[in-house]
Amino acid sequence: MSSYALPAEYVYHTVPKLENKAFLVAKIPNWGKYNLMSGPANLFFEDKFIGKSHINSESTSDTLWVSMGRDEGIKVRRGRIAELTEHSFIGFNRKETFAFETEILNNKRSAVTVNILDQIPLTKQQDIEVKLIEKDGAIYTKDYGKISWDLELKPGESKKVKLVYSLKYPKSKRVTLRR
Repeated sequence: MSSYALPAEYVYHTVPKLENKAFLVAKIPNWGKYNLMSGPANLFFEDKFIGKSHINSESTSDTLWVSMGRDEGIKVRRGRIAELTEHSFIGFNRKETFAFETEILNNKRSAVTVNILDQIPLTKQQDIEVKLIEKDGAIYTKDYGKISWDLELKPGESKKVKLVYSLKYPKSKRVTLRR
């Protein structure tokens, strides 16, 4: 058994649509040179044991991502923006607009990077139209409906991001959005 102090970039990751929590992730570049085997790993951060994780040595990426667990020092809140949410009828179609705001607060004593992941619905049906209206500077991956922000936050700093999209579909159809 070996012990390594590995160089890592630390990023906070959150998916507030699913859970209003932030998770610390260590990104370890060039991890292949350590000849790590798949299996359990004890994790230490700032000289404290923080838990166990699992290393997958079969990953083909040159950067290994290791979850370091939740961090209560980063507060996350996602909610609907009522004044931008609309439901209307246009001819034979129904149009629904959805608007969300996510706020991130850094309660830590150091600056952090927070990656926020969200999404808009996807459809393969031609009579259903999904339109991204506002992404507030996010990177949008159209093939997956993926919306991603990387925010730099100073100690005590709070930032908000907004996501607005619409659905247009025939009145006769029933559309259900999955969580």
